[in-house]
Order: sequence, then structure tokens, then C-alpha cells
Amino acid sequence: KGTLVLDVGCGIGGPCRMLAAKYGLKVTGIDLTEEFIRTAKLLSHETGLEDLTSFVQGNALNLPFKNESFDVVWTQHVQMNIEDKKRFYSEIKRVLKKGGKFIYYDIFSKNQEPLHFPVPWAMDQSLSFLITVNELNNLLDSLGFTKVKTKDQTPEAARFFKDLMERTIKEGPPKVGIFCVDG
Repeated sequence: KGTLVLDVGCGIGGPCRMLAAKYGLKVTGIDLTEEFIRTAKLLSHETGLEDLTSFVQGNALNLPFKNESFDVVWTQHVQMNIEDKKRFYSEIKRVLKKGGKFIYYDIFSKNQEPLHFPVPWAMDQSLSFLITVNELNNLLDSLGFTKVKTKDQTPEAARFFKDLMERTIKEGPPKVGIFCVDG
């Protein structure tokens, strides 16, 4: 309790509400998309978590928070859509308190292999900016981050998407999810 968390690229705020409900943390979410922020606020109100969550529409490359504002900064599936990685991670470092934790769950390139679009985060190359894990480690190191722990989730993620595709072929697309259906 009392830990201040920032979720950069919070979307509609699901992880913010989960952290608030499960651990009693004070969580701020920021996202570029105004509709996501409006929805996040509504859902936090509807779930009774508005006292522990707050949401801000803004740019991850220019975080509207004072230096050293948060104990934890958390991102999930954000960096792959951001070209200016150095500025992105510099902003995270700036708002993170000394001794704070930066936690990320993200998708990285494997040896800069070409992608076959569309992918879940981008319809085409103009929105996809993957880097390798080594490039990220070098960048974070240059910015003064200290690696504490990493876990490669590639096998689990590949299994998830394989299972999702098999279910979709068998049962059709989910009613709500990462698929877009026209009409």
C-alpha cells in the first residue's frame, strides 16, 4: 500500500484496475488515445476503483509528470509502436523514483527478421518499430537502468497465439477481442 504505479500505454486500464483491486496500489494510467482514457475512467467508476486509479490522456514521449513521481513504471506491448525508443525509455527513467522498478512485457525482434503484416500491433511497417532484446538491454543500460530479472515468454506467447488461431478456425472469431470484423 502506498506504492505509486504508472502504467504507460494503459489502454482501457485493465491492468491498472487489477493492481488497484488486488494489491490496493494507487495506479495512474496514461495513453495516447482519448477514447481509451474515457473508457478506463468509466470502468474504474463502475468497478468502484476510481479512488485508486486515475487516467491521463498523453504522450509516452513527453510524460506529464514531475521527475521521480512513481515507485513503479509498468508497460505492456507499447514500445513496438514507438520509433524513438531512447526518448520513450528516458521519460520512464525520468518519472521513476530512485530505487524504483521498471517492469515491461513486450514483443521484440529476433535478429531483425522481416515481419509479415498485418501483426496484432500494426497493420503495416509504418507503425511497427521492433528492436532486439540486446538492443533494448544496451539502451536501458546506457540510461542507467540496472537489470534485476528477465524472463523470455516467447514459447508461452507462441502457444497462446497458436491455440487462439486453432480455436478461431474451429469456432470462428471471438465476439470481442483482437480481431476486427467488418459489417
